[in-house]
Amino acid sequence: MATPFSFDFPQEVTDFITQQPHFLTSDDHMKLAYYTFVPEYPDAIIIFYHGAGIWSNNLYQYMAKELFQKNIGVYLFDIRGHGNSQGKRGDAPSAQQIFDDISSAITFVTQQHKNIPIFLAGHSAGAGLILNYNNQPEHAHADGIILLAPLLGSNQHQVAYEHSDPEKRFIKKLRLLPLIANAISSGWFCAHTPALFFNYPESEKRKDLYILDYYTSAMAQAVMPPDSPQKTFSKVTIPCCVLIGEQDEQFIPKKAMECKNYLPQKTKSQSVFQTIPETTHLSIMLCTSDIISKWIRSLKK
Repeated sequence: MATPFSFDFPQEVTDFITQQPHFLTSDDHMKLAYYTFVPEYPDAIIIFYHGAGIWSNNLYQYMAKELFQKNIGVYLFDIRGHGNSQGKRGDAPSAQQIFDDISSAITFVTQQHKNIPIFLAGHSAGAGLILNYNNQPEHAHADGIILLAPLLGSNQHQVAYEHSDPEKRFIKKLRLLPLIANAISSGWFCAHTPALFFNYPESEKRKDLYILDYYTSAMAQAVMPPDSPQKTFSKVTIPCCVLIGEQDEQFIPKKAMECKNYLPQKTKSQSVFQTIPETTHLSIMLCTSDIISKWIRSLKK
């Protein structure tokens, strides 16, 4: 049976026992779940956000453990409305509230690890969220961003495959009207109307009851960069690491690599863009700890 992604992982990943969450209280008094993989004296800390409709599950926690073993600390956060975080499932008061949650996370982590470099990271839609946050007029400081198999924009025909088989499409249904109404009204209209419907296989949803069926307009606006990749990356003024699998089932690796050309010159010289052989949209999480840790250490030279 065709599926949007390969869910074939090594046994050590499927058997990985996930941590119990800790909680950070947001500025609107919601409990945001996070999971820590932090060595005693880390070289750097990564604040990481998961992909669309899922949470900081065993796949992400296994990746965090691998970075931990390379002396890179990781805080995995469940976006509000996901996983163990509070909030209506797949929804948010506004896209701005999601950005405020990231600021709260950065402030909290920085207080725990003074004088240690802090990096923002995300996978797929989580990477889109990081790009959106980085391009906000006001955002907390990070020393760099890490984007794995990134969602590069809402105009997906520019960066994603167009599958003729509906079973291979991750977005099962897209409701444009609420998305457009929400965007042109600056978030006032249709914010809580379901707009993006996901195509996770029923077999995976039976294994993981936290998998979501849809996002509302507010949540979708938070994770989908509204501009072209050219405009989005032209605003990235901190070091950037972009990694994507050569066998990614949804996004076109070549298009992701082209984004390096859109960076400001100084940012480009400190950034790395790389495709990972024999790696898919999800399995990239298991193949990047060496590259990420070496890139982070290269920035100190």
